[in-house]
Amino acid sequence: MAAATALARVVFVSTHALPHCHSTCIPQVWNIDELTYVESLFGHQDAVTAVSCMDREVPVSSGGRDRSVRQWKILNESQLVFESKTDSIDCLAMFNEHNYISGSQQG
Repeated sequence: MAAATALARVVFVSTHALPHCHSTCIPQVWNIDELTYVESLFGHQDAVTAVSCMDREVPVSSGGRDRSVRQWKILNESQLVFESKTDSIDCLAMFNEHNYISGSQQG
């Protein structure tokens, strides 16, 4: 029997994509209109604890216990990686495609 993983975050946005993360290190994106799986976003080295979403150009950002925030450019099949020098990322919110705020137990 497969091990169950706990769902950590789900983000509802108007782009018809539903990004979510759970206790693994792989955020996933689902298509709300078609109720289908779109893709997994590989790159985090530890559990993903936060996810945020904007639009089609920069649809998903994620943060995790590996002390990184990743901005996923799904259309370009690339990602930007920002590393924290303190603690794991516990929360994340995007303001626009260039600015986000993240938080950890250290502040």
